[in-house]
Amino acid sequence: MALVQADPPSTVFAGTKNLDEFQDVVSGLLRPFALSAGPGPYDARLRHSCVAGLALTTIEYGDVVEIRTDSLERFYLVQIALAGAFRSGSMGEEMEFSGSRAQLINPIAPVTMRWSPSCRLLVLRLEKAMVRDYVDVLTGGNSRGAPVFGEAFSLDTPAGRRLRRTIEFLLKESGDEASLLRSPMAAQQMRQVLFAQLMAASHHDMPFDETLPRGVPYYVKRADDFIAANVAREISLVDIVASSGVSMRTLYYGYRHCHGVGPMGRLKRLRLDRAKADLETTHPGDGTVTEIAMRWGFPHLGRFASDYRARFGATPSETLRGVR
Repeated sequence: MALVQADPPSTVFAGTKNLDEFQDVVSGLLRPFALSAGPGPYDARLRHSCVAGLALTTIEYGDVVEIRTDSLERFYLVQIALAGAFRSGSMGEEMEFSGSRAQLINPIAPVTMRWSPSCRLLVLRLEKAMVRDYVDVLTGGNSRGAPVFGEAFSLDTPAGRRLRRTIEFLLKESGDEASLLRSPMAAQQMRQVLFAQLMAASHHDMPFDETLPRGVPYYVKRADDFIAANVAREISLVDIVASSGVSMRTLYYGYRHCHGVGPMGRLKRLRLDRAKADLETTHPGDGTVTEIAMRWGFPHLGRFASDYRARFGATPSETLRGVR
């Protein structure tokens, strides 16, 4: 069996025709499970990697298999068929999942799966404790513990397409040891983006306070003060919501009402302002656009340049060179 591990637990590759060995590897990375298989031939392959504090695994068996496991208990799984299809049931009837429909497995129920011979599966693992903590903050402390998600959601909706692009971007970046997502600030922001997209794409039982603001609410002022005091630090949407004392949806409506953008949009504006000030006062030989963008929490340089130009009417490099 070919098994290579680099900088554990960063990346693991496995390839084998021996399903018993392969089952042991997958069980160690995800959860122990029962595997039923025919005579083959099998050509099982796996790639497991971590980036931004998230674990992503691609798995293929090369022929039909059936998998059964008890409840996951400590984590959720988002499963997307990159090729082929699989049938699975966790909290209800068995359904087929292909490239247009993803599965979200909750920690509370056992799982059965049947893979087509051509199925190549992408698995995103989300720790239950992390999800529970995020939800508690984003609902203003009104959550009832870990949320329960609907098992299936579409990847053909705008929200589903955004989520799929983000997960595939994470998969690509997870193989790059020099990825910008290795920085704590970028990793935290990416987790927040992913979590928000998952909430938008899927069904869930999380409660939200939908009270609309009048005037300038106190919680907007609290969040504004927190953002201004921490604009150079590694803060995320969860931190901003926690500082306000209300739910994510209430704070979002308050920001749209008062500022025309959400909390993260206001944080981005302030960081763009700081980046512009640094670009204006830095000699081209003493610093680069990349260094300044990273300093202010912009890991995607193309997106930084686009946002910068939209706000200031010039590119970051033009500002650095003194072109107005």
